[in-house]
Amino acid sequence: MSILSRINFSNIKQSCGKYLVKGVGIGALALVAWDGHVYGKLKADQYAKTKDADYLINSYTNTMYLPSPSIVTSKIKDMRYKMTLGENIRYFFNKGIGYVGGFVSQSVSNVIPFGLGLATLLTKGKWSKGFAIATGAYGLLTILKDGFGLGYSHDLNKPF
Repeated sequence: MSILSRINFSNIKQSCGKYLVKGVGIGALALVAWDGHVYGKLKADQYAKTKDADYLINSYTNTMYLPSPSIVTSKIKDMRYKMTLGENIRYFFNKGIGYVGGFVSQSVSNVIPFGLGLATLLTKGKWSKGFAIATGAYGLLTILKDGFGLGYSHDLNKPF
């Protein structure tokens, strides 16, 4: 008896379909997470640099005036300003805040593929296959619409 006659191909076919369906769900969640991660990194830099610039402007502005003429107060203000120039703890925390904000905002804007991918993973049988088909259809529609520009009216090409 050969080894091929002992293999039950129907079980392999069913398992392959299940793994393919679950793979669609994992792929959708991975793409949403990747998109959020990249946008989070961009927002982290922007948020941290903006907050540091605002803080340095306020700190420098504080050195420009004195409530009363005092050399001691002037030196303290200058020392505080110079300390803020070399300090990077605020930048570290602001970068984390910016990353979380960017990741969450991008994840919220991708709520449909996230929900479809999650539903594909959490359901079984026909429901899981249905959600996988919906995820694929949504992805194809997004590629056609956003990637190739089909279905959009291009206002720049219209005459007055």
